[in-house]
Amino acid sequence: MPTDRERVHQLISEGAQLVEVLPRAEYEDEHLPGTIGIPLKELDRERVQQLERARPVIVYCSRRRSGFPLGPSFPAHLRTRLETPL
Repeated sequence: MPTDRERVHQLISEGAQLVEVLPRAEYEDEHLPGTIGIPLKELDRERVQQLERARPVIVYCSRRRSGFPLGPSFPAHLRTRLETPL
């Protein structure tokens, strides 16, 4: 069984979208290469619809928050909870 970190790398290599939910200024200052920046406060139905439904989505915050609420507008089929920091 792969660790969470291994699973994240596997999903990314298979085309998953990595969404970083840092505030806009922090994202612009520094973010992981290839991520999609959507500030957590802006993660609503409209923004989620901009993601490709056919590809898995990994939501990530480099502030090491855990268990942040995604809200009801984030589709359940796109949710995956990872226990280990990247």
